[in-house]
Amino acid sequence: MDSASRLRIIIPGPATPERKRSRVINGHAGRSDTPEAKSYKNHVKACAAAAMDGRAPLEGPLALEVVVYRLRPKSAPKRVTLPITKPDVDNYIKILSDSFTGIVWRDDAQIVRLRATKLFAETCRVEALISTVDSPEELREEEWREEQAREAAAAESNVPLAM
Repeated sequence: MDSASRLRIIIPGPATPERKRSRVINGHAGRSDTPEAKSYKNHVKACAAAAMDGRAPLEGPLALEVVVYRLRPKSAPKRVTLPITKPDVDNYIKILSDSFTGIVWRDDAQIVRLRATKLFAETCRVEALISTVDSPEELREEEWREEQAREAAAAESNVPLAM
């Protein structure tokens, strides 16, 4: 892929996961964003719009890679090297996907490949990389390369791969 088919969006600050609150309006039950989620969505939309720089939303199949960087809690033991506590990584994806719709892409149904990671870092932020996908073969080739890399890493460390 060339650089024109990739878009990198950096959202500074701590990420807010998707959270809905139940409400009854005019006798009908519904769910709406919490005030924190609504504020964060507006922040994400502003970052996305700046990255798009006036361009129209992307068309066609897309791949989305997201890395959520969180601060390491002072209370976390040294052996804890990854943020395995709530919020769940998929809740971060939901809020980003909703926020990007209409700005980065027309519909989040365009996402045909998704990778999400939570890591500790010195600075809170979210980094999203959106790439166009030209064909199913391209996806299969990427999956094959990743499988080869996993097998090579396992062979080097003498750790069997789980199947």
